[in-house]
Amino acid sequence: MASKKKIIRNTSELPSWYALEKYQNLANFGAEQWYEILLQRWTHNFFFERDGIEKYRTYTMDNGENPFFSALIKSRKNPLSFLEDDLQIIVIGGGQLQSLKYDKDDFSTFSYAVKPLTVRRLYQIELGLKEATRKRIRKWADGVFGWFGTDKFDEIPKSEHEWAKSFIDDPIFEAFEKQGEEKELYEMERNHDLVQIDLTVPDKILIQQFTDYLRYVRQKYPCVKKAYRHKYPEYKKWIDYGVLPYLDLKLWADEEGYSIPNRVMADAIFPDGDKGEEMVRKTTKKIADMLMKKEYVDFLATIAAHEIAEKKSQKIFR
Repeated sequence: MASKKKIIRNTSELPSWYALEKYQNLANFGAEQWYEILLQRWTHNFFFERDGIEKYRTYTMDNGENPFFSALIKSRKNPLSFLEDDLQIIVIGGGQLQSLKYDKDDFSTFSYAVKPLTVRRLYQIELGLKEATRKRIRKWADGVFGWFGTDKFDEIPKSEHEWAKSFIDDPIFEAFEKQGEEKELYEMERNHDLVQIDLTVPDKILIQQFTDYLRYVRQKYPCVKKAYRHKYPEYKKWIDYGVLPYLDLKLWADEEGYSIPNRVMADAIFPDGDKGEEMVRKTTKKIADMLMKKEYVDFLATIAAHEIAEKKSQKIFR
């Protein structure tokens, strides 16, 4: 039987680290900054829910560190702080956040919705194949194209050629589905596609063909994830409705097993007392729930990449 949560009756019972004035510089934040601070909160919330609080607190890496919990503690001392420790950057934000920190040109290129395919990404996509299929197709391809395999072309059985040709020239995700009923990585909802673009064709034709291709793919493949109808970030609204302090207090309450009623939350996040508990329930919580969806955090990264690329192009064409 789950233990009953202790209810916070007054703001005086909130943690000593919490102070609303710590959030006053949020007005200076754009997509890049919001992306990082929300990514931190999303990560903590994700591991809270997936692994449980105790495992989250006591988890250690091989070097004895718990980069996740250390980052959480730091964010409470300074909620607008950004990650500086390399280990925290990579485990919380991966290569994407790492490139945002150290190579903005790289970030702006590869966080676009339309971006070049890298060898790393190609390898990651290939991992969607079952291991047995992946090894078998590599062996066949090496024999046919590279002559580096254990079998030469003329030594490959006809049946092996027929097996490979049965899906090797199909669109990648269709080929994945031909492996059988027991799906692995590709069982996740499909939200990306890999296409080849002939840059020798005029832009006008390319743009039209890309539009036609999108329509074709969305109609033919019902498994393709529908386009999100995310609104452009309304930073001022997020600030006015106390979304970030709300998220931080909610994380603390979840960690400690407390419950903060909307009345107390309103007193804590609205400095002028002009918004009450109904505003927390109807607006703040709604926005916070949206921002804690991974697809919205990823959307912010795309917006940040767009802003960085625009600034770069403005400098070039001045």
